[in-house]
Amino acid sequence: MLNNYESSIDFIKNNETSTKAKNFVDVAFGFGLGVKWINSRGLVFELSVGGGRNLINGNESGFPIVGKIEGFIGYRF
Repeated sequence: MLNNYESSIDFIKNNETSTKAKNFVDVAFGFGLGVKWINSRGLVFELSVGGGRNLINGNESGFPIVGKIEGFIGYRF
């Protein structure tokens, strides 16, 4: 999974703490499960969930684990 997120990072400079928002782009490796239903009129319903671990910036950004939930509605022709 390719993901993009914003995280706040605290910096300490001259005994003063400041917070700065930083954008991260990361790649996660994990697992997913899903199910698909097709009715007799050709309507398609699909649900899936998954999760993974960020491989590049996970520990630095504070988001080592990511998840996803997806739902789709379509027509099969």
